[in-house]
Amino acid sequence: MASSARVYNWLLGGKDNFAADREAGARLLEVMPEARLAARANRAFLRQAVRRLAAAGVRQFIDIGCGLPADENTHEVAQRAAPGSRVVYLDIDPMVVAQARALLATDDRTIAIRRTMCDPWRIVTDPVIRRHLNFSRPIGLLLLAVLHYLVRDAAACEVVRILRKMLPPGSFLVLSHLLEDGQPQTWLARAVYGEAVVPVTARTAERIAELLDGMEPVAHGVAHISIWLEGDESAGLGSVYDQAALRQIPLVCAIARMPA
Repeated sequence: MASSARVYNWLLGGKDNFAADREAGARLLEVMPEARLAARANRAFLRQAVRRLAAAGVRQFIDIGCGLPADENTHEVAQRAAPGSRVVYLDIDPMVVAQARALLATDDRTIAIRRTMCDPWRIVTDPVIRRHLNFSRPIGLLLLAVLHYLVRDAAACEVVRILRKMLPPGSFLVLSHLLEDGQPQTWLARAVYGEAVVPVTARTAERIAELLDGMEPVAHGVAHISIWLEGDESAGLGSVYDQAALRQIPLVCAIARMPA
């Protein structure tokens, strides 16, 4: 059975994947040739978001559904931007957690725990997380390309509502999400991915904005990924082809701040 983490790894050009993952990824590329670019762009947005939060004074991050280690992981970007930053990685895939722990063997500021966002109360009350982070200081909560795995709107709203409860004032929530853009290609990609890997859903920008109700939008607020990455030279998407293809990717991103 293909794994979402390993398919994403393959799309990024990684080696931590199996034949089933490569087959699922190849099927996805047949209906959405921009899928590789989408993975790279999502990773670029993660880097940009972490830098933005570090510049705003955030020194603690929780990355839910972090995926397999790749170039420029959250803790590396955060610690380069703000030395001493502390990071918690959470993922349901045991392979992801094992590899993250191996990578972090000598880093006492970063931990990896096996958890699922489908049980948000366990995350909110986890004593290991509570000991690792200071919950009297702002936290950056990263939900990159994970909420579309919660296919029911009510489930997505409830998970975000509960996770937001643990965020101190001045904290930030960062997300990216599959966009419902009305295009047949998006529907077909969802169908192929759902059959080969796991069901996903797409949501409109308005529905995604509802997840952030009561929070203060940062920079572009809820916007297409091409808007977030425009002018970001570190994204590595400088070619004319990449810029044009990026606008066709059904992916929306957002950064929002908890009121102080």
